Amino acid sequence: MVVSFENLFLVISSPPKAFRNLREQPKWLVAFLFISFLSIIAAWRLIPFSEQLSYQILAQRLGEEQAGQAISMVERLKYIEVAFVPIGLLLRWLVLTAVLYFASILLSAPDELKFKSVYSLVVHSETILVLAGLLNVIILNLKGVYSIHAPADLQAIVGLDFFLKNRASNLSLFTLLNAINVFNIWYIAVLTIGISVATGFKKFKSAILVTTVWLLGVGFHVALTAISSNSPLGLGN
Repeated sequence: MVVSFENLFLVISSPPKAFRNLREQPKWLVAFLFISFLSIIAAWRLIPFSEQLSYQILAQRLGEEQAGQAISMVERLKYIEVAFVPIGLLLRWLVLTAVLYFASILLSAPDELKFKSVYSLVVHSETILVLAGLLNVIILNLKGVYSIHAPADLQAIVGLDFFLKNRASNLSLFTLLNAINVFNIWYIAVLTIGISVATGFKKFKSAILVTTVWLLGVGFHVALTAISSNSPLGLGN
């Protein structure tokens, strides 16, 4: 267990060493529990802000009284959603691992490459995104719930969306530009090192693979944002 915790911190301070350890012992359970715990805290602390946003959107359509009643009715669902955060993490890691693993096989990865090894490095790389999530919640709490007026306000970590005059005017464009931030670049770099260590690929080849897969994920997220913002009850209306 001590080694497992050490790997979590090494992912931040010395990624090559962490991934060499994981290549020899691809354990991920302790990392999963630790990351899930922090993710649940972040999701829990985000609830008041998402409720404030939902209230403002509903108040425009239903009036303040009915909006308040609607928020009260769905309040418990928010806590159930938080409880399912670990399951969401496991599923997302599984999909990402499958894409990276089979793509690596197509790119002539060594026969000894194991799915579990790739899964383990994907899990540990999530540490970077958890830090981003916690910092995001801290900044939001410093600003207060009444600083939330649009979906874009829930993202306190700024990326290339910094150059947008109005972050709320085009939610799809905001989602795309906001994804290009310091933490995601750090995450891509760490995951690139992990794939390089696990597969023996050169850093450039690993970077192309990881960045391509990451861009696919961002594209999927942007597409979902476009669909939701253009729906009758969309966040962008």
